[in-house]
Amino acid sequence: MIPLVFALLVGLVAVYFYFNTQEEMLKIAAASIAVVCVLSGLWFAPLLVKVLVVLAPFVGAKLQ
Repeated sequence: MIPLVFALLVGLVAVYFYFNTQEEMLKIAAASIAVVCVLSGLWFAPLLVKVLVVLAPFVGAKLQ
């Protein structure tokens, strides 16, 4: 549970820096860190959360 919370916090900080900076290299770095945190968050997440994340785009596309 601790690695999941840590990945979430680091990802939120990276997203904050992505939206609140004008420097291009910092935006690229923040976006890369956010993607890594999402992937590591999925790695440590329970199976039910993984299934919901994978199925959400398919269900959302069928509702439109």
